[in-house]
Amino acid sequence: MKSGSKKAIKIIALVVISIALICGFGYFYLVNKLKSALTGCNLVNDQFVEVVDFEYVNNWILINVKVEGSNKVYPFIFDTGSTTIVSDSLINDLTKDDYKLFSSNNKNDTSNAFHNKLYILNGLSIGNVKFKDVGSMSLDNKKWEMLNCVSPYGILGCNVLESCCFQIDYLNKKITITDQVEKLSNYNAVKWIKYRTDKQETPIIQAVLNGNIDIDLFFDTGSSSGISLYSPSLYSQFAEKDSARIEKLTSIPSMYIRGETQAPYKSLIYKASVFVIKGLEKTDDVNIIINNTAEKNFTGIIGNRYLNQYNITLDYKNKRIGIVLNNQPFKVEDYSFGFNYFVRNDKLYVGSIFENSEIEKEGICVGDEIMSINDVKISGLPQSVLCEIYRNEYRLWENEDSIINVCIKRDSIEVKMQLKKYNLFDSIIR
Repeated sequence: MKSGSKKAIKIIALVVISIALICGFGYFYLVNKLKSALTGCNLVNDQFVEVVDFEYVNNWILINVKVEGSNKVYPFIFDTGSTTIVSDSLINDLTKDDYKLFSSNNKNDTSNAFHNKLYILNGLSIGNVKFKDVGSMSLDNKKWEMLNCVSPYGILGCNVLESCCFQIDYLNKKITITDQVEKLSNYNAVKWIKYRTDKQETPIIQAVLNGNIDIDLFFDTGSSSGISLYSPSLYSQFAEKDSARIEKLTSIPSMYIRGETQAPYKSLIYKASVFVIKGLEKTDDVNIIINNTAEKNFTGIIGNRYLNQYNITLDYKNKRIGIVLNNQPFKVEDYSFGFNYFVRNDKLYVGSIFENSEIEKEGICVGDEIMSINDVKISGLPQSVLCEIYRNEYRLWENEDSIINVCIKRDSIEVKMQLKKYNLFDSIIR
C-alpha cells in the first residue's frame, strides 16, 4: 500500500474517532444536563424555621404549594419516594415565561402517565419558604388514575425535600421546615437512623422481621400503605407458616401511571409479632403485606400508615432520618369486609379480595365494577363524588357498622350481597 493511501486511512480513522468522541461527550453532556434539570432545586431562604399545616387524606400527606406565575394554592402530595412532578392541570395555569422546558417526548408511548417532558419551574413556595429553579417531570391528568382524587396537581419530591430539613408531625398535621435542624423544638428527643439512597435520593432504611430476616425498606411518605414487602421467596416462606397469622388475598394494581402490568397478583397479610427498624429499640405487633412480586433495589416499602405513629424528621444533608414517638396509639387494622376498592375512569372497581371471604365465595373477582354500596348507586356518578367515596374508604372499614350491602357486576350480571365485617386474625390468642 502506498504511503499516501496509508496516510489517508489514518486521517479518516482520526476523523471517525474524533466524531465518535464528540458525539459521546455530547451525549453525556445532554444526559447530565437533563439529570441536573430534573434533580435541581435551590433554596432561597436562610436561617429560618417555618411551620405549615397539611391535610391527611387516606394516609396521603397533602401540603399547599404556590407556584411562581399563578395566584392559586395547589395541594401537592409530600413524597420522599419521587422526584417533583407537575400535572397538565397545573402547567395550563402557567405561561411559558414561568418555566423552562426540556422535551424528550415520545408521542408513541401511551403506556404511562408521563410525557417525558422535563420542566424547570422558576419558583415555588411553601408558606414563606421559597425555592427556585425547581426541576420536575410532567404527567397526564387523564392517566393519573385515582391520585386525581388526592391531588390533581402534583408531587413535592426529593429534589425539593433534600434542599433543607422537614419534620412531619402526623398527630397535629403540621410540617416544620428549617435550614438548621438543631433549631427544631424537639431536637434533643430525636432518635436518628442512617440510611442509604437510590438513584433519585429516596432514603432506604434497614429493618429486621422476626429477629432474623433483614429487609431494606424504601422510605416513602408518598405511599398510603403501611409495610409492604415484594419478595416471592418471602411470600412462599410465610404462606407455608402458621395459618392463624396470615391472610391471603388477590389484588390488581390500582394505578398504571408507569405502564405497570394489569395482571392480578397474590399477596398475604402477615401479623408479625416482632418488627424492628435498625437503630431503634421499639418493636411492633404489626400487619405486613408480602407480595408475590419482586423489586430490584429494595425488599419493600414503609409508608404513612405505619409512619404516622411518629414525628419524622428528614435530614437529607446528613443522610439520616429522625424519629420521635408522637404518643398516638399505633392502630393495627385487623377488620375487613373481605375486599378493597379503587377509582378509575369515573368508576369504582374491586381492587383486592381476601381468600375464603364471602365476596370470593360469591364468585366476584378483582377488577369487577362496583355498582352500589349501601344502596348508593355508584355507576354514572361524577368523578368528584367518586373521589369523595374513595376519600372515605378507610372510614367505611373503621366505623362501627358491621354489615354493608354491595352490588357488583360480574360478567354483565349484577350480584347483590350483604357482607359482614370480620376480624382477619380472630383465631390468634392475644
